[in-house]
Amino acid sequence: MKALRIKTCDDVLNLSRFDIVLLKDIFDFSLSFSPLKKEAVIQLKFQKGGQLALCLRCDESHFEKFKLRRERFQANEDYYFDLSDWLQIK
Repeated sequence: MKALRIKTCDDVLNLSRFDIVLLKDIFDFSLSFSPLKKEAVIQLKFQKGGQLALCLRCDESHFEKFKLRRERFQANEDYYFDLSDWLQIK
């Protein structure tokens, strides 16, 4: 079963943890890149409501490599996608 690995942080408690989100629970997965900010953004919307935004500071070549990894993930059935380098946007 496909899943995403996401790092979430609690600034108040100064804690980080890894959460696994099943791909079937995601309604919409949008990906964008801002060359001016040199930042990639992922917007996740969940089937049961709620959403999560993640960002990664990167250049355009790193973003293109990420898109290729995402395409391989979408084509493979028993694979998880690691987004632990991405930071949660609050």
